[in-house]
Amino acid sequence: MILTVRTPLELRCPDSTARQELADRLSRRRELFERAADPTPHPVRDPYLFPIMAALVPVATSRGGEVAYPGDPMCLYSALSLTVERSVARLERGLPEQPSLDDVAADWGRYPDDAYRLAEDGPRSVLVADSRTTDGHVFDPRIWDDVARTAFITELRALRPRVLLLSSVSAGHRYALEMAELAKEHAPGCLVIVGGRHADETVRYQDATGTADLSWSSTVEVIRDGRARPVVDFVVAGDGSPLLDLLLRAVALVMTPESGTTSVEEVLDALDLVAAHDGTIKGAGNIVGLTADEAVLVPVRGERIDASQLPSPYQAFSVRARFGIFTRAGSSPWAAGPPM
Repeated sequence: MILTVRTPLELRCPDSTARQELADRLSRRRELFERAADPTPHPVRDPYLFPIMAALVPVATSRGGEVAYPGDPMCLYSALSLTVERSVARLERGLPEQPSLDDVAADWGRYPDDAYRLAEDGPRSVLVADSRTTDGHVFDPRIWDDVARTAFITELRALRPRVLLLSSVSAGHRYALEMAELAKEHAPGCLVIVGGRHADETVRYQDATGTADLSWSSTVEVIRDGRARPVVDFVVAGDGSPLLDLLLRAVALVMTPESGTTSVEEVLDALDLVAAHDGTIKGAGNIVGLTADEAVLVPVRGERIDASQLPSPYQAFSVRARFGIFTRAGSSPWAAGPPM
């Protein structure tokens, strides 16, 4: 598998040709989805939203005791903040009158309300396929063993996601590859996108020389040299939230209403159209697409943003580890009265 490095996506004004090509694509996509839409007046789900699931890849393999190392949940939650915000906004306002870039989007559900936040604690107990909240769309097994593997397969078969997002630290990378392989087996056609701290630390682009700098342990390299099966479609490294939002909008641009494999090559080509549609690009980092024959690295060199410019991840995701003294009456050690 060869490695190809494309010209960086940078801030630029879209030309008339690009604008017209995007308009034509949006019009054709609207027609495809309109013909495939549920004819009933009130379908259960918006037919323009596609099923998606995120998973926090764990690093521990034993259920002994109460300690589990779940990786870096805030890395995942922060990375999802922009795509979740866009999806919720699209769900709430409905389909616009004219074809729009956001017609088709990932289905993250709606933000959890106060009652949900107060009731939810510990592991998620509802299948992603049955959850209508953004918080419920994250699979978080905390450890990786036969029990977690069976639960993950159940999730895949129930939801049939068109896209699976895996966030992994380096210690959990081998489990991320196993989860990606299971997704390819039990949710055929699913696009697998890997990100997280391991990707950030192992995939880099040298601006001075215009070359890629890939660590031996990176997802890209272990697939290129055959140490792992080709079960990952994209790797996102850098400013996860804007880059993931950009990538998922490109995925949505080429997606069809029928289930089936979405072409990595088509998504890579759509990145330019999405990035240039309004002349703004947010975030810096790298998106790598893995096709059958090559790994294509696309450097993204947009406007750097900090956490204050992103939606709060706590809006979409509940705090799931709480101490009883703050939530349950009578749980304080002073419940029987203050010490004498």
